This record gives sequence, C-alpha cells and structure tokens, in this order.
Amino acid sequence: MLKHTLGQAEFFHTPVLIVGAGMTADAVVREFEKDSGLNYRVVGFLEDHAPKTKYAKAYPVLGGFADLEKVVTETGVQHVLIAAPGLPQDQLANLLYRAQSICSDVGVVPNLVEVPMSNVQVESYYDAKVMILHVQNNLARWSNRAVKRVFDVVMTLVGGLLISPILLGVALWVYRDSPGPVIYKHRRVGKDGREFDCYKFRSMCVDSAERLQKLLDSDSEARKEWETSFKLKNDPRITRSGVFLRKTSLDELPQLLNVLKGEMSLVGPRPIIQKEVPRYGEFIKEYYMVRPGITGMWQVSGRSDIDYPERVRMDSWYVHNWSVWLDIVMLWRTIKVVAGHKGAY
Repeated sequence: MLKHTLGQAEFFHTPVLIVGAGMTADAVVREFEKDSGLNYRVVGFLEDHAPKTKYAKAYPVLGGFADLEKVVTETGVQHVLIAAPGLPQDQLANLLYRAQSICSDVGVVPNLVEVPMSNVQVESYYDAKVMILHVQNNLARWSNRAVKRVFDVVMTLVGGLLISPILLGVALWVYRDSPGPVIYKHRRVGKDGREFDCYKFRSMCVDSAERLQKLLDSDSEARKEWETSFKLKNDPRITRSGVFLRKTSLDELPQLLNVLKGEMSLVGPRPIIQKEVPRYGEFIKEYYMVRPGITGMWQVSGRSDIDYPERVRMDSWYVHNWSVWLDIVMLWRTIKVVAGHKGAY
C-alpha cells in the first residue's frame, strides 16, 4: 500500500529516504520545506539513536541503518540521502556501497554545512580514491561583477520607469504628512569600505536623533534592543506615513538612485553603518568586495526577525554563491516577503 501511494505522488514530488536524523538531517529537511523548487518528499528517516530534532519527530523513523535494504524494498524509494556526517569513515563507506547497489540515486551531505557550495567543482583522483572539492568565490571575479553591474543598471532603468507613479505618490504623501525633507540621507558603508549617502523616503520626524537619545537614556530595555540590532520595534520617531512605508519597504525605493550612481546594487549585502563593521569580524572582507543591496538574503529570510550573526553569514554566502539567476530569485522573493510584511518594522 505504501509503495503504491509513493508511486502516485512521485509525479509531483520525488520520495527520498534520509539516513540519519540529527542536526544535519534537520537542516536538510528544513531546506526541502522552504524551497518548493526542490520537489522532494521525505518518506522517513533511518536512525540508530532516538531522534530529538524537530523534523525527525515530524516524520516517521522507519528503522536503523541496518534496515536500509528492508526499508527500500518495502517503500520502493529510489532516492536515498545520507545525512550523518559524524559517522566513522568505514561506516559511511559501507552505507554508500549498500545504498548504491539498490537505489538509482544516492546523495551524501558532507560535514560542510554553511560552507558556500553552490558553485563547487569536483576533481577526482581515481587511483588514490581521493575527491577534491574546489570552492569558488563568484564575485571575486571582475567579469561576474561587470555582469552584475549591467544587470543592475538595465533593471533599475526599466523598473524605475514602471514605478515612477508610485514614487511620485509616495513623495507627495511624505511631504504632506509631516514637516521636513521628502528624502532622507543616511551615511552607510559601501564597497571597499567607502561611505556614501543612502537615500530613503523620510519615515521619521526631523528631530529623530534627539528623541532616540532621550529614549535610550530613559529606557534600559529599548537601549538593549537598539544595541542588539540597531532597530526598535516600537520606535516613537516614526511618522504616520513612515509606519506604512517601513512595513511595505517603500521607503527604500529612492535607493534606485544609489544603484544608478554605482553606490549600491539591486541585490547584495544589507547596507550597514560604521558602528556595525566590527560585528562582521573576518567576514567584512566579503562585504567590502561588493556593493550593498536594496534587497538581499537577509531581507527575504525574515528581515528583523533574523539575529545579527546569521545576517553576517547570509551576506558571506551571497558573495560566494552569486549568479544572475540568484539575483532574479531574490528580487522575486522580496516581492513576496514585502507583501506579507514578514519581519518588517
């Protein structure tokens, strides 16, 4: 019965059996569920120890490592993913041999979680039974940076013309809502560590600096929140129009001018202020390598709900794994995230 059901579902999703039910397997299943393009359907796990992770409890544990052949026969699954990087080498080799003899597709998750791997090249030395993974930094190449720049300029000119009525409407709203300039300029750190004026539609009152300092001096919880993320969920400086503009990220549309000036990119690391530079540690090299983006990995993954160390890792991952297609995906996901107001304030 189970085999028949899996056969019916395979037209839309590829059934996969995961060997291992630890943290690595948990991370893999989380990616399966987030990215609909992968089209994998988890049949269950094989695990010798009691599973404790979130997804291992959500899917059935069909047996232990010794039950591999039995489970494959019963389910008819032909895709096996070994996600147990902590296994000794001889046990891992044994699992691979057994799986390859009965399945058409066998994958292995190496102990390289969070290492940039999307542009990896594999080199094999058959006699020595050694495999070398060559990990490349995509945006370290000037040719890729040139392609990215052309993509930015073309898309900005076309997109800017299409949304010009929206830009005009927002500008008039900000002008009428509260006294002060329509466009707000804030110093940000860009490529090679150079600072630039980052443009936004003004979403705060003109005396925002004084109000912020007064709040931080009188409210210890607000100070702690500010020192953690440089943001406040209940920010008293924000105007009525600013609340909406921030929720929808429309306040960032003037940054299209920064893109045309060559100070920013459509997609890239989140533009930071000088005080944030020390938080990047050794990863600041990747940040300085490219222009910061209007949108990026952080913005489409939860924005203000993502903690700071994770933001830094996302920026580094993006630089190493860049492609034109990745930028297109990030722009599309930005529209979906903004529409859902996820993590925005």
